[in-house]
Amino acid sequence: MLKGVGLIREYTSKYRNRITKGLAVYGEFDPDTDTRCLSYEAIEECLDVGSYLEMLEEKRPELTPHVNKARVKAIGLYAELKALEALERNP
Repeated sequence: MLKGVGLIREYTSKYRNRITKGLAVYGEFDPDTDTRCLSYEAIEECLDVGSYLEMLEEKRPELTPHVNKARVKAIGLYAELKALEALERNP
């Protein structure tokens, strides 16, 4: 399992690759014309994490302790994103 700098580099590389792949579908991101609330979009993705974790737990109940650890972190992320959304919507 990667830790520290290696994990950060992997994460950064993977999400940047997703951005590159998304260019073909969504086009170039323009912060001056984009009207989405991006923190809300991130909240929606975070809720998807919750859904996948629940399905994983149903599929592999023996993984429940690990799922619960991930779930706690997802809930923490959800809380941070809700606070960020409030800031984004009310500059």
